[in-house]
Amino acid sequence: MDKDSYLKGFEDCLDLILIELRKAKNLEDAKVRVEVIYTELKENKYEVIRKMLNLD
Repeated sequence: MDKDSYLKGFEDCLDLILIELRKAKNLEDAKVRVEVIYTELKENKYEVIRKMLNLD
């Protein structure tokens, strides 16, 4: 993976996290939201993440 691709992926990750933090009602809700994203990624459920980022 080249540097530009890596940086773009990292930027996309931060975008998704910021979106979820803005939606969160409190710190516990934010934690749950981030954990769900992490779990989805680890389980290779890229389609869910693509939809969260509106990459369709």
